[in-house]
Amino acid sequence: MKKIKLALPLITFLLAACNGPDNTQKLIQIEERIKKLENINTSVVKIENIQQTIPLLEALPITFSRIENLEKELSDLKKSIPNKKDQ
Repeated sequence: MKKIKLALPLITFLLAACNGPDNTQKLIQIEERIKKLENINTSVVKIENIQQTIPLLEALPITFSRIENLEKELSDLKKSIPNKKDQ
C-alpha cells in the first residue's frame, strides 16, 4: 500500500512532465534548425575552399611564364657556352 501511495504521485508528476505535443513540437523545431545550420555550415566550408583555391589558380599563369622564361634563359646559356667537342 505504501508503494502505491508513493508511486501514484510519481506517476502523476511524470505524466504531467511528459506533456507530449509541446515537447515533441519543440524537438522537431530544434531538429529542423540543426539541419538548416548544418546546410549553412556546408555552404560556408565550400565558400572557404573556393576562396583558398582562387589565389592558387591566379598564381598558375605566373608560374608557367616563369618556367618558360627560365627555359629560355637556360637555352640561351647553353648556346653561349662553347661545347667541348668544338674545342
